[in-house]
Amino acid sequence: MVLSEDVLSPLLIGAVVVMLFGSALAVRRVDPEVDAFVAALRSRFIYGVPWGTLVTIGIVLLVYLFVQGGWADWDNPVALPFRAWSYFYPTGMVFGGLSHNSSGHLIGNLLGTAVLGPLAEYAWSHYPQGRQRQSEDQSLATFPFNRVLPGADDRSLWVNRPWIRAVVIFPGMVVLVAIVTTVLALGPVIGFSGAVFALGGFALVRFPLTTILLLTVRSAVSTVHSALTDPVVIAGTTPSGPSPPSWATIAIQGHALGIITGVILGIALLYYRNRQPPAARLWIATFVYGIVQGLWAVYWFLGDGEYILLRGLGVVLVALLALLVVSSAAGSSKPWFENVGGETMQALSWRSVGIIALVFGLALIAGPSILPNLSQPGDDAVPGEASIEIQDYEVTYAENARNQMIPRIDIPYLDEQTNVSTSGVIVVSESRGIWTQTTSRQRLAFSGSDRTHIGGIGWRDSVTAERTGWNVAGNDTVYTIDLEGGGERVHAFESDPSTARTMVANRSVTLHGSEDGFELAVSLDEEVIDREPIPPINETTDLGGLTLVNEQEDDDSRSELFIEQDGTRVLIAAEETYN
Repeated sequence: MVLSEDVLSPLLIGAVVVMLFGSALAVRRVDPEVDAFVAALRSRFIYGVPWGTLVTIGIVLLVYLFVQGGWADWDNPVALPFRAWSYFYPTGMVFGGLSHNSSGHLIGNLLGTAVLGPLAEYAWSHYPQGRQRQSEDQSLATFPFNRVLPGADDRSLWVNRPWIRAVVIFPGMVVLVAIVTTVLALGPVIGFSGAVFALGGFALVRFPLTTILLLTVRSAVSTVHSALTDPVVIAGTTPSGPSPPSWATIAIQGHALGIITGVILGIALLYYRNRQPPAARLWIATFVYGIVQGLWAVYWFLGDGEYILLRGLGVVLVALLALLVVSSAAGSSKPWFENVGGETMQALSWRSVGIIALVFGLALIAGPSILPNLSQPGDDAVPGEASIEIQDYEVTYAENARNQMIPRIDIPYLDEQTNVSTSGVIVVSESRGIWTQTTSRQRLAFSGSDRTHIGGIGWRDSVTAERTGWNVAGNDTVYTIDLEGGGERVHAFESDPSTARTMVANRSVTLHGSEDGFELAVSLDEEVIDREPIPPINETTDLGGLTLVNEQEDDDSRSELFIEQDGTRVLIAAEETYN
């Protein structure tokens, strides 16, 4: 008997849950070190639970469900208004680091938070250092923080109250880092990844090798999550639409901001507690962390679907980052040039130079974001000939339109690469500082239609773009774009006409796009002698001395246009098909 997917999926989910919990209970019974591990957690966490990480996950999930409308449509939240479009649009700056593009984007960042958050929270600790029981400070606490903080035993200080440290200070700092990295990031970023990378950087300087180990754990957790949500997958070979290379989808600048911010905060904690990690482990861990997390992907958008990747430069920068982190966290505190006079020179050490370089690097990475984040759409921001207006949004389609969110800057030897053109569905909202392409020309040519979601806090709507086209024999495709949404439908674009290479009786046939569909024009000696709409399916029309047939074999096949003349039958165009 072959079980159906509806029956097999619950069985497999149950098997995964039973095996995981059963294995954990079995290991606890045979290995006494498990109790020591739990004791180590309880020495830093209230009841051994990373409450701050759970609160942080809850905040991000609430934003997705209720601010972005994920509760109404789990896989398609409203994302456009919650990107960090401009400094003049506070909503995007505040929510950009807490919002997500899709459910997959959300789950990926939440899994990263669930894995890296507890280690960062463990380093922070729910308890002031003077109140920890050192006998239980084992396992993860390889290098115990034994220094007693000022006022650590004074419960009147609110920062020393464990529940405040657990559910207010830690998640509050993580949310603040998410907002700060969004404000400093380049372009209309969205996603919690800046904060996730900061958690990793914070944990990295305290537990270098454990942090690297958790990257593998994160992959395992992701696989287990997939096993619980999609235990049975049936797939086959399917075509895919045009998309940018994988490295061009990495928000490299935002991730770098997150890591360096987390590293600086972690180093500050080490300084305060007078601790110093092993230099070799820290360099290896930082380099591996940077490579695995894609910081090598230094790229630039050349326009119209082309990108340039400077992979070699990226690896060099990751190695430099590892060196600076080691100098800051584990470098010598002895002054440079001890025999040279002057307080400034004697105050410099490898540690101080490293931390200065890190702060300077943070400013250098954040600097390029200032000008773009001050940009707003101009007076003639809507490039298309027709658009659909829904509240403060305008949605249109245009080709070779200048991207108004990228300022025109002349860069020596790069031939003004910042002057980027865009082709596709474009959404503009002057009040929100939005000017963006939501669907590329190539993507629409592949799929034939695509939906753009717009909205704001408490509302959502969508606009659908539809492409219809004909592949002309021996020449370019002729196509039109229509937009539908907000209770209206508009004809937004039509491509240039295209003439079939084939000539019959010294006559040529040209296809034109129009608001009502497509038209055929017959020319003799380069002069148009007749022009009419394409005949209905399986019908003929006489045009300029030629007989044209629109033929379709069945409902599943495409229409084809033929010229029939004196027993000759020639294909001049075929209807465009989509995936």
